[in-house]
Amino acid sequence: MTEPSPGTLPEPGCEPPPEPQAAELVTPRPGMAGTRPIPWTGAEPIGDGATLRVTWISGVEPCQVLDRVEVAETETEVQVTLVEGSDPASPDAVCIELGVSKAVEVDLSAPLGERTVVDGAA
Repeated sequence: MTEPSPGTLPEPGCEPPPEPQAAELVTPRPGMAGTRPIPWTGAEPIGDGATLRVTWISGVEPCQVLDRVEVAETETEVQVTLVEGSDPASPDAVCIELGVSKAVEVDLSAPLGERTVVDGAA
């Protein structure tokens, strides 16, 4: 199969994959119902390394809402646990099953440096 020349359309069935969805930056909302730890998919230091940007795939609100982020730091490790629940203000909500890329920024007590980041929900 040949690459399409500039300005032409690719052959049917050979469309390029869609661009990855940018993660929606969310803020924890304490007080959610039925909270539980959920796994995250990535964590990277930003800025001077004293902040982590943690990403995960979740459902839509009000059915899946970030309640809190728990952080435990040692000299060698940073454990990050995301805790989600549902919004108690919408107990009868019906939500579609759709994966949404979300992110939260977590402040550390010191820059990450050589410490390992681990998922507390794992």
